[in-house]
Amino acid sequence: MGTYYNASTGQIRLIDSALFAAWVAAGNPKATGWVLIPDQPSPAHTWSGSQWVAPAPGPAPVPQSVTKRQLYRGLMQAGWLGTTMPQIDAAITGLIAQMPEPPREVARVEFFTSRDYLRSNPLLLGALMAPPLSKTVAEVDDFFRLCGSFAPEGE
Repeated sequence: MGTYYNASTGQIRLIDSALFAAWVAAGNPKATGWVLIPDQPSPAHTWSGSQWVAPAPGPAPVPQSVTKRQLYRGLMQAGWLGTTMPQIDAAITGLIAQMPEPPREVARVEFFTSRDYLRSNPLLLGALMAPPLSKTVAEVDDFFRLCGSFAPEGE
Protein backbone atom coordinates (compact mmCIF):
# COMPACT_ATOMS: atom_id res chain seq x y z
CA MET A 1 0.00 0.00 0.00
CA GLY A 2 1.11 3.49 -0.75
CA THR A 3 -0.27 6.92 -0.06
CA TYR A 4 -1.03 8.75 -3.28
CA TYR A 5 -1.88 12.40 -3.88
CA ASN A 6 -3.87 13.89 -6.77
CA ALA A 7 -2.93 17.56 -7.25
CA SER A 8 -5.91 18.32 -9.49
CA THR A 9 -8.45 17.13 -6.91
CA GLY A 10 -6.46 17.56 -3.71
CA GLN A 11 -7.36 14.01 -2.71
CA ILE A 12 -5.10 11.67 -0.78
CA ARG A 13 -5.77 7.92 -0.98
CA LEU A 14 -4.23 4.65 0.07
CA ILE A 15 -3.79 2.57 -3.10
CA ASP A 16 -2.23 -0.86 -3.44
CA SER A 17 1.17 -0.14 -5.03
CA ALA A 18 1.09 -3.26 -7.25
CA LEU A 19 -2.40 -2.34 -8.48
CA PHE A 20 -1.29 1.24 -9.17
CA ALA A 21 1.77 -0.02 -11.10
CA ALA A 22 -0.54 -2.23 -13.20
CA TRP A 23 -2.81 0.78 -13.95
CA VAL A 24 0.18 2.83 -15.05
CA ALA A 25 1.53 -0.01 -17.23
CA ALA A 26 -1.88 -0.47 -18.86
CA GLY A 27 -2.40 3.27 -19.40
CA ASN A 28 -5.50 3.14 -17.18
CA PRO A 29 -6.91 6.68 -16.71
CA LYS A 30 -7.43 5.85 -12.99
CA ALA A 31 -3.67 6.42 -12.57
CA THR A 32 -3.76 9.88 -14.17
CA GLY A 33 -2.74 12.71 -11.85
CA TRP A 34 -1.81 10.50 -8.91
CA VAL A 35 1.70 10.61 -7.40
CA LEU A 36 3.14 8.51 -4.63
CA ILE A 37 3.76 10.51 -1.48
CA PRO A 38 7.11 9.55 0.03
CA ASP A 39 7.22 8.63 3.71
CA GLN A 40 6.81 11.62 6.02
CA PRO A 41 10.30 12.49 7.38
CA SER A 42 8.88 13.53 10.77
CA PRO A 43 5.47 14.26 12.28
CA ALA A 44 6.28 17.99 12.08
CA HIS A 45 6.67 17.95 8.26
CA THR A 46 3.67 18.98 6.15
CA TRP A 47 2.74 17.95 2.62
CA SER A 48 2.78 20.87 0.13
CA GLY A 49 1.21 18.97 -2.73
CA SER A 50 4.56 18.11 -4.28
CA GLN A 51 6.96 17.55 -1.39
CA TRP A 52 7.31 17.36 2.38
CA VAL A 53 8.12 20.72 3.94
CA ALA A 54 10.15 20.96 7.13
CA PRO A 55 8.73 23.20 9.83
CA ALA A 56 10.25 26.64 10.21
CA PRO A 57 12.95 26.61 12.86
CA GLY A 58 11.89 28.03 16.19
CA PRO A 59 13.76 30.77 17.96
CA ALA A 60 17.22 30.03 19.24
CA PRO A 61 17.42 29.03 22.90
CA VAL A 62 17.71 31.94 25.33
CA PRO A 63 21.18 32.06 26.91
CA GLN A 64 20.90 31.79 30.68
CA SER A 65 23.89 34.10 31.13
CA VAL A 66 25.99 36.49 29.08
CA THR A 67 29.36 38.09 29.74
CA LYS A 68 29.81 41.79 30.41
CA ARG A 69 31.24 42.16 26.89
CA GLN A 70 28.19 40.46 25.36
CA LEU A 71 25.82 42.58 27.45
CA TYR A 72 27.46 45.86 26.41
CA ARG A 73 27.57 44.79 22.74
CA GLY A 74 23.87 43.92 22.94
CA LEU A 75 23.00 47.22 24.63
CA MET A 76 25.01 49.12 22.01
CA GLN A 77 23.35 47.32 19.10
CA ALA A 78 19.84 47.53 20.56
CA GLY A 79 20.38 51.22 21.39
CA TRP A 80 18.32 50.81 24.54
CA LEU A 81 20.61 52.90 26.74
CA GLY A 82 22.83 54.56 24.16
CA THR A 83 25.32 53.43 21.59
CA THR A 84 28.62 54.07 23.38
CA MET A 85 30.06 52.70 26.63
CA PRO A 86 29.99 56.14 28.36
CA GLN A 87 26.33 56.62 27.38
CA ILE A 88 25.42 53.15 28.60
CA ASP A 89 27.36 53.55 31.87
CA ALA A 90 25.68 56.92 32.50
CA ALA A 91 22.24 55.48 31.76
CA ILE A 92 22.81 52.50 34.04
CA THR A 93 24.11 54.78 36.81
CA GLY A 94 20.95 56.87 36.38
CA LEU A 95 18.68 53.82 36.56
CA ILE A 96 20.43 52.55 39.68
CA ALA A 97 20.25 56.01 41.31
CA GLN A 98 16.44 55.89 41.00
CA MET A 99 16.27 52.67 43.03
CA PRO A 100 15.52 52.76 46.77
CA GLU A 101 18.06 51.56 49.32
CA PRO A 102 19.17 48.85 50.13
CA PRO A 103 18.85 47.39 46.60
CA ARG A 104 20.55 50.48 45.11
CA GLU A 105 24.07 49.63 46.38
CA VAL A 106 23.54 45.92 45.72
CA ALA A 107 22.52 46.77 42.15
CA ARG A 108 25.56 49.02 41.71
CA VAL A 109 27.92 46.28 42.93
CA GLU A 110 26.09 43.59 40.92
CA PHE A 111 26.23 45.53 37.68
CA PHE A 112 29.63 47.18 37.78
CA THR A 113 31.61 44.26 39.27
CA SER A 114 29.97 41.26 37.61
CA ARG A 115 31.70 39.37 34.85
CA ASP A 116 28.57 37.44 33.89
CA TYR A 117 24.90 38.45 33.93
CA LEU A 118 22.22 35.86 34.61
CA ARG A 119 18.97 36.02 32.67
CA SER A 120 17.17 35.15 35.91
CA ASN A 121 18.75 37.96 38.01
CA PRO A 122 15.80 39.90 39.49
CA LEU A 123 17.75 43.18 39.56
CA LEU A 124 18.64 42.90 35.87
CA LEU A 125 15.12 41.82 34.92
CA GLY A 126 13.66 44.64 36.98
CA ALA A 127 15.88 47.20 35.28
CA LEU A 128 14.95 45.94 31.81
CA MET A 129 11.23 45.52 32.46
CA ALA A 130 10.59 48.67 34.53
CA PRO A 131 10.27 52.20 33.12
CA PRO A 132 11.88 53.79 31.24
CA LEU A 133 12.76 50.64 29.24
CA SER A 134 9.53 48.69 30.03
CA LYS A 135 10.60 45.65 28.01
CA THR A 136 8.44 42.54 27.82
CA VAL A 137 9.63 39.04 28.68
CA ALA A 138 9.80 38.25 24.95
CA GLU A 139 11.90 41.38 24.31
CA VAL A 140 14.26 40.44 27.17
CA ASP A 141 14.59 36.93 25.70
CA ASP A 142 15.35 38.39 22.25
CA PHE A 143 17.86 40.76 23.85
CA PHE A 144 19.66 37.85 25.56
CA ARG A 145 19.69 35.99 22.23
CA LEU A 146 21.25 39.09 20.63
CA CYS A 147 23.84 39.32 23.41
CA GLY A 148 24.58 35.61 23.10
CA SER A 149 25.30 36.05 19.39
CA PHE A 150 28.47 37.99 20.23
CA ALA A 151 31.67 36.21 21.19
CA PRO A 152 32.06 36.12 24.99
CA GLU A 153 35.65 37.40 24.78
CA GLY A 154 37.55 39.60 22.33
CA GLU A 155 38.15 38.11 18.90
